[in-house]
Amino acid sequence: GQDTQGIRTFRSNTSTGNVTYLDYAHGSWAHSLAAYTFLIDTNGQSNFVRYFDLDGRRNPLPEVQTRLTFGFPTDDWWSYGLRLGSRYELTRWTFDAQLLFRGDNSTTARSSSLTRSTTTGNSALDAIYDVVLAGVVTPVDETEDFSEDHLLPSLSVGFHLSDDTSLGLRWERSIRAGWTEVNAYQNRVVPYDSEITDEIDFSLRSLTFDRRLRLNANVFYSKITDQQLRQPQSSAFLDNHTVNAGDSHRLGLELSSRLYLSNWQFWLSGSLLEAEFDSVHEDVNGIDVGSQVANTPKWKVHAGIAYENDGPFFVSVDVTSRDETTWLVPGRQPILNEGRTLVNVRLGWRFPGDIELSLWGRNITNDEYYDERDFGQSHVFLGDPREFGLSLTAHW
Repeated sequence: GQDTQGIRTFRSNTSTGNVTYLDYAHGSWAHSLAAYTFLIDTNGQSNFVRYFDLDGRRNPLPEVQTRLTFGFPTDDWWSYGLRLGSRYELTRWTFDAQLLFRGDNSTTARSSSLTRSTTTGNSALDAIYDVVLAGVVTPVDETEDFSEDHLLPSLSVGFHLSDDTSLGLRWERSIRAGWTEVNAYQNRVVPYDSEITDEIDFSLRSLTFDRRLRLNANVFYSKITDQQLRQPQSSAFLDNHTVNAGDSHRLGLELSSRLYLSNWQFWLSGSLLEAEFDSVHEDVNGIDVGSQVANTPKWKVHAGIAYENDGPFFVSVDVTSRDETTWLVPGRQPILNEGRTLVNVRLGWRFPGDIELSLWGRNITNDEYYDERDFGQSHVFLGDPREFGLSLTAHW
């Protein structure tokens, strides 16, 4: 539990009698956590009003101390598995079969409460605070269990056209295990089922140009059942949890190459991807059949060049570019994460004793974009801006 400054002031909605605005004090990381969790009104909006109409004027209320007892999720998780496999090689052919039996089990516990630990000196006002606090954090003490077993087969066949070129075909079933997690805004434990993927992949691997050029290619199709998606349940902060959104498919092409010429290296890779929902569960909002899966760009390109010799000098430049993506939030307009191109450079000098000094720059064009680490929730952060740095590295 944490002692916070608690609710400083509030305003009552005289037409409904419900508290509509709450304001938490900031003071430390723990206080800020409480502030971000509960700076919301009964309509799920982040509005802040600091006074309460006691006598027709905007007078500040006395402060009280509150105790937030916040039982963070307690997870007990264990899994077990048995894998059986067989591999057979015949001249230029390779055959492989695998069967995995996997079980996953978890238990998630959650408890929380918010109570007043001091008094204003006015019993009537204390009673009002108690009503307010009871509405901010609904006392909860619950446990959810999850348990599933799966059989996951895979089959593959490979053919060597030559010592330097091979073809492959593979089918595999995999899962992303289900779990139980906590929706902090709704203050409840939410279970979700495993996501099952069936994928078929055709591959090409080749070394050519006197083995100085490496070429790789993959064409794949996957069918995803009960796809897991972390989705906002409203526009309120922290009101999000993982759901089984529906079924989707992915059809893609990936190409990569790397060329070695004397002291130079060149690389180029790219991908095309179609990722769409084929069906959507009834309780999932903001997603339509045929819509692109969130945060999946339709294309990506990565290219670079590097120079390095037996001398002390080295330099490299790489460029990454990708298509735009969108993110849907219930109650808001779709957020567009525009396409971007990031350019990074590095140049350096090696000294005797395996010491390197390098000057580097990241995103040197200062392209603005959203950082996907929190993409898909009710808030986003800008990605790293243009950065320059100097690094000293020693090897021993």
